[in-house]
Amino acid sequence: MRTRISFRSGAGLNLELGLALLGLISSLSCWAVAESNNPDVLATAPVIKAGPANEINAAGQVPSADANKVFTIVDAVKYTLENNPILKQYREAINQAEQTHDLDRASLLPSISYTLKGGSATTATLSGNTVLFGGNVYNTYNGDLNLTQPLFVYGSLAALRSANDAIALNRVNVELQERTLTTQVISSFYNIVLYKKLLMFLEEQKPVVEKSVLTTQERYRIGRSQLLDVLQAQTQLALLQPQIETSRGQFAASGAQLASVLGMSNVSQISVKGRLRTILMKDVKPILSDSKQVYFPELEQNQIQRNQVRENKNVEMGKYWPTAYFYANYNQNAYSQTDFFTPAASYWNAYIGVTIPIFQGFASKYDSAVYLSQEIQLEHTLHQLDNTISTNQVTNKTAVESAEASLISAVEADNLAQASLKEAIRQYKLATIDFLQFLTIEQSALTSKSSVEQLRYNSLVAYTNYFVSLGQPLKNWIEVLNSGVSP
Repeated sequence: MRTRISFRSGAGLNLELGLALLGLISSLSCWAVAESNNPDVLATAPVIKAGPANEINAAGQVPSADANKVFTIVDAVKYTLENNPILKQYREAINQAEQTHDLDRASLLPSISYTLKGGSATTATLSGNTVLFGGNVYNTYNGDLNLTQPLFVYGSLAALRSANDAIALNRVNVELQERTLTTQVISSFYNIVLYKKLLMFLEEQKPVVEKSVLTTQERYRIGRSQLLDVLQAQTQLALLQPQIETSRGQFAASGAQLASVLGMSNVSQISVKGRLRTILMKDVKPILSDSKQVYFPELEQNQIQRNQVRENKNVEMGKYWPTAYFYANYNQNAYSQTDFFTPAASYWNAYIGVTIPIFQGFASKYDSAVYLSQEIQLEHTLHQLDNTISTNQVTNKTAVESAEASLISAVEADNLAQASLKEAIRQYKLATIDFLQFLTIEQSALTSKSSVEQLRYNSLVAYTNYFVSLGQPLKNWIEVLNSGVSP
């Protein structure tokens, strides 16, 4: 089938420019349909890395089982929480704290030891002591069984409670790190989606602009166009390539950032699937938990730290208090192996020992003041945390409202820009506007749809920070982000 395109004589477009415009219209129509449906974006970003972490194995393959995995936002968050090395380090600190707790508990249990000695000896004849065996060499055997049981050590139970606080504190640190990493995943994941879409827009625009340049040059050659039109078309094409390269570089950098947060090493690319949704406050309010269910790990962290300071103070003060231990000893001593196990070769004793500190130069007073100062500092920190949380809630709510208003305006502006472009195409065919005006309107249309995607991304980041500032569980927000994304 052939398409015949006719234009007004004298000021119209020739057939080649008409085909170029039809390509542009087709591209815009496809984009309009895609924009209305906002389909998933499947993006494979190259990962820029350098150094040993990017070495390949002997077979020339990147040694990662997850190199070809396609991540949704849910998958990316889950993978990060399971594999991020920093998070693994924080979790191992919990294990260390648990072992320390068991070590402190062991100090309250009896301590039992047995020492067995056997050998030869002589007694000096001029020592003035009883000379054994006339100063000749003789055998000696000794067995010593000792038991020590703490009866009263001030602060020993406080040490156990402090160890429990250390475990709880490390668990809160894990929660804080999980929250931080989750926000980083959301930001870098949707950065990839954003730059993929911006790159698509620019790459779709490039062939249309190239055709426009050729057509304008041809029209100038036959006297139907001015040199200014040619220069403007060439300028637009020259500016387009740096934009493409910049977006491509940012696309790759986003891939490297996400791979780093995920804890993936030795991968050359990373693939994601998602969409930049237009989410408004009315969509978010139903999933917000009530104020009784919000949780701020930093407040929990401060509370545990203050408790730990009090317990550590009791532990430290223990050295200024009397201590009591029960001691028992069973000893065996003989000069021949046959006598070693006879009742005559053994003896035992048991006693309670009490140590009473009398004067340490007022050290207890200064020790107590040190811990009191630490507790006061943490109380000031708590007040600052309360202020920061309140400020962040106001700031992030304002940011969300601003992002929503900007996004709504941008969508309206984009609709107008696309309508303007269609009208510009119609008027350019009728020769009522020149090519320079047409290029300006065309560039405005590209800028407007890119702006919508950027503002969608800004909105998602703003809502993420808003959820954090409210102490809301981020898993609810991730479910909203992932809703509608095909598996």
